[in-house]
Amino acid sequence: MCDRERLKCWVAQLLGCGVPCISLRERRASDTEQDVSTVPDLSTLLQSQSNFQSAYFLGQCLMCPPGPQGPNGLRVNEACRERWQRCDLDRLFSSSAEVPKYDNKDRYDASVEYIPLGAKYTRWGKPFCREDAELIYEGVMAGAHYNHAGGASNYLCLSKDPIFDEPVAGFQHNAFLYGTEYETSASQSLPHLQNTEAPCAVCLAPSRTITLMVPGRTECPTGERDWNLEYKGILMSQHHSQSRTEYICVDAEAEVIPETSGNHNGALLYIVEATCATGGGIPCETYTAGYEVTCAVCSL
Repeated sequence: MCDRERLKCWVAQLLGCGVPCISLRERRASDTEQDVSTVPDLSTLLQSQSNFQSAYFLGQCLMCPPGPQGPNGLRVNEACRERWQRCDLDRLFSSSAEVPKYDNKDRYDASVEYIPLGAKYTRWGKPFCREDAELIYEGVMAGAHYNHAGGASNYLCLSKDPIFDEPVAGFQHNAFLYGTEYETSASQSLPHLQNTEAPCAVCLAPSRTITLMVPGRTECPTGERDWNLEYKGILMSQHHSQSRTEYICVDAEAEVIPETSGNHNGALLYIVEATCATGGGIPCETYTAGYEVTCAVCSL
């Protein structure tokens, strides 16, 4: 009982017909001698790849044995016929049907100049973007406590203007979020930031498609691509003896959140120093042990 007509009925019902399609047994009411338990040869019934794919998708035919004969079904209504014709399903179920190929030429006009909407990046340590970039929002840096074993490992640029949705008062002792504090007193770079809180900005580089953080460089890659420097900075993370965090590129001219001071010690930022070893992965020929690692954020 699994043939092309039955498959067409199933497809028609998937198209949203309001009533069941015509029953196969109704069409063959005069054929009283047919054995309903007999499954025809698939190679005869499914004569093309398209038909086989359709049968595989509508796998009831291949997986379920025929059941007892039921009442005659209703004939296909007009809405079903319209959908069938609009989808050109007669061609799909013909023995010579071929799988249609997608052609993207109609969707792309070479004469039109397509301009990307832009590429997003976070400017760590600054509350604003470059003059030629769009400020999506200004925020404050936040993260997990430096001494907590759990929680997240990434830094966030947290909005300064939050919207809460039915909050529960008080701590339920789940995950926590802390402000991020510079720890730079022992370094030769940025000592004026010690024990102040770090701002951030989420920016949109117009007419760009991607952004890239390049550790170890203050310039963008050169070559055939026209990379644009969004900002240069210094690589920072939490201390090597504390909970792990990501490496981020903090602006070389980092600023502080006004009127923040004191040793709050929530999430922390330390300058990253390079190590090197002869025969190791970081070459001593180009890296000097103990030097602060620079970085650049580039867009293309």
